[in-house]
Amino acid sequence: MSAGTGARREAERAAAAAAVLERKAAYARRRAQSFELGSDGELAVARAVAPLTVTGWHVLHDRSLPRGGNLDHLLVGPGGVFVLDAKNWSGTVSSQGVLRAGGRNVSKAVQQLVDGIAEVSASLVGAGLDVPVDGAMVLTHEHNAHFPPERHNGVLVVGVAHVDDAVTSASQYIPATRVEAAVRHLTLAFPAVGIDASDEPVPRPEPEDVHALYQRANTYLYVQPWSRAGRHRLYVNDEPGRSLGYKDTVAGTIAVTEPDMDAVVRGVLTHATASELGLRAEAMPKVPIDVPGGRLLSAVTRTWMSFHVGYRWRKGTADRLYGWRVDPTAGVADLGYVDLTTGRIHPRQKEPLGKDLGTPERYLERLRDRYRLGG
Repeated sequence: MSAGTGARREAERAAAAAAVLERKAAYARRRAQSFELGSDGELAVARAVAPLTVTGWHVLHDRSLPRGGNLDHLLVGPGGVFVLDAKNWSGTVSSQGVLRAGGRNVSKAVQQLVDGIAEVSASLVGAGLDVPVDGAMVLTHEHNAHFPPERHNGVLVVGVAHVDDAVTSASQYIPATRVEAAVRHLTLAFPAVGIDASDEPVPRPEPEDVHALYQRANTYLYVQPWSRAGRHRLYVNDEPGRSLGYKDTVAGTIAVTEPDMDAVVRGVLTHATASELGLRAEAMPKVPIDVPGGRLLSAVTRTWMSFHVGYRWRKGTADRLYGWRVDPTAGVADLGYVDLTTGRIHPRQKEPLGKDLGTPERYLERLRDRYRLGG
């Protein structure tokens, strides 16, 4: 063997191994990019359907299928159940006998959605729930976002810009009691990805869990009036003080700065004017509360999230925080107000708001304390 031959062979083997690793790394990068695009697509759909929660729709995101795989979104409401599959295909989508994206046959994706619809339908039938099930492949990439609704092999193919209209145009009408029964069943039958389904009853919360459960079931929001140069706005902030959106009380327009809170912000501000908030329970979204294990919080407390809304009012030396408790099923409760100068609480009544509910004084105390924490 001539001098250097062994070294050359080792170098060749090392180069070959490096080439294999590079091919694997390139494949991993493509896979990661694909999952990232998919995640972006699911977020776009979530934002598009969030406003529907104000009109009685409920959204379950990223649900597991019993036989493997997942459903991007389950939309349950007055028009029935919709299985939504987000597709962030960048290639132009066309449908002439065969559905294609950028010239590529994507019929397999259609069939997977058909199978998912069948599983959801069978589960509802098995539970004795008469609720129609439909499905839509939602195109989220900007090239296809305005794709007009059309049927393909029994499922709807539609751009994300039209998905809300496609859903609300359903001819069926499902009573609210049946809708809520379907939400409860589907939440358990198709648990969130990463959560194991279980037939065991929900355990009674331990004392150290009570605070966490309360946090899950209650959201604190604060409305701050703002005026400058003839412009008048009502800003909605969350507990840490982050601005979620605002309403121009002159023009009547609402702008949302945090898309994931769109339905909540609009619910708070829809009927607000320069002189009053005009809070209405029917305007607020119904948000199911989950506990670990995929169970609804209704097993240990109330079913829907409650909203505690504080409104800061200032005039002269007076500085007050008025408070309301909004429950989508129990209605709106006027709590009274807190004098922010002295910290004193002036409740509207001394008695509890209802069975298993606290007093207005207690709710105002929490509104005051959390408002101070949020700055």
